[in-house]
Parts: sequence; structure tokens; C-alpha cells
Amino acid sequence: MELTSFLLCVFILNASGSLGLHTNYDGTYITTLVSPDHPGIYPSDTQIEWNVVTDPDQMVVIDVKILDIEHIWDTVHIHHVSTDGMTATNLSLASSSVTSLILPGGSTVVSFCSDVIEQRQGFVMEFTSYDCDTLIYGHST
Repeated sequence: MELTSFLLCVFILNASGSLGLHTNYDGTYITTLVSPDHPGIYPSDTQIEWNVVTDPDQMVVIDVKILDIEHIWDTVHIHHVSTDGMTATNLSLASSSVTSLILPGGSTVVSFCSDVIEQRQGFVMEFTSYDCDTLIYGHST
């Protein structure tokens, strides 16, 4: 028996005329994650993580609103495992590297780590869930 799996990870660009995400309805707001002390400068020598869980029949859209961290020493890392355990996604984010992404239902862990040298504004990520059958990929106007 051959086992085949695929990874669905779609990056959404916010520029006019770029690949976009359209839905048949507004999604369900889950949460907004922010770096410690946001909107101020995040503290030095900090390690923290958050876990956001979504239902298996949902897709989660992570909209990165702000991402301003010291490259390469401070890190924001996303680790996602689908509900069925068949799909794993690992992303390390650098300042302004990602606008949005779509992942299948499951567990998403966001980790943040800062050193003692330089601190910046940090990040803001908004999580919204959508029914799998409401996502329509296409060309935005």
C-alpha cells in the first residue's frame, strides 16, 4: 500500500492583482497573538510559545500584520501539525517575510525567542478559521 500525503501551505500576497484568498463568508475569529510588551519593544532574553488548535474540518488563516524582529538572532517559528498527523509544517519567519498563510485544521505552535543584544517592535498575528469548502483561490482585483 502506497501512502501519499500533501502539504497545503498557501502564501497570500496583499498587493493588488496578486494571488488572493476569497471566501463565501467571513471566517471565525480565533485569536490575535502579539509579542510580549507589544505595541512597545519586546523584552530581551525571552522565550515564549502559544498553541492554537483548529477543528479538522477547518482551515486556519494566519495573517501576519506586523513582523519586526532582529535578524537572525531573534526568532519567530511556526510549527503546525494537521489533525490527522499526516502533514507537518515548519516555518522560521524573518522580518516582513510572510504576509499570510493557510494551513489545514490541527495544532499550530508559535514560538518566540529573543536574545539580549537588540529588541524591536515584534509581531502581531491574527488567526481566523474557515470551513474547508468556503475557500476559493484566485486572482484578486
